[in-house]
Amino acid sequence: MSQSHRDPGFTSSDQCPHGAYELRRRTYANGVVHLVYQCLWCGAAGRSAKKEAVVAELGGLPDAIFDEGFRDAFDAEQRGRWAAERERRDEERRNQHAQWWADYDRYLLTPEWRRKADRRLAFDRWQCQARLDGCTKTATQAHHLTYKHLREEPLFDIVSICKSCHDRTTAMDRARQNGVADVAAD
Repeated sequence: MSQSHRDPGFTSSDQCPHGAYELRRRTYANGVVHLVYQCLWCGAAGRSAKKEAVVAELGGLPDAIFDEGFRDAFDAEQRGRWAAERERRDEERRNQHAQWWADYDRYLLTPEWRRKADRRLAFDRWQCQARLDGCTKTATQAHHLTYKHLREEPLFDIVSICKSCHDRTTAMDRARQNGVADVAAD
């Protein structure tokens, strides 16, 4: 028997946008049978149809049974696609992050950076500005306070720092970026 029926089964306020529907028999837990439109793409249930109108138009009830697990399978497949897309984007971000740090590490080896770091160290008279526990007080390195002006840093974007304080400050910064509360106490 033909399964087509002229009622699309979904109103504009329904959630399903697909447009491929089939009229199906849906049996509820109490044994009542309804005729319901089911989207052939996502499994969503549309409006019910009046049995009398369907029987009159089609000459009987549709053979197709409403697939209760269809929507769950579609949703699981969608979640899988979204998870794969999220993983792809996360991987892309990780790659961009790694590339940024590789470029940054190369920049720190340039004469341009060395001149800026030496100017900052001289400006601070080779004194560590951090003064964390274990500080040697003699600055040997320059630390970026921000990367906002990277490669064109004004001197106020960098600070003179000893190796001990620089290692601790970098560890604290990276721990915060990774969601760890505090590593300064170690």
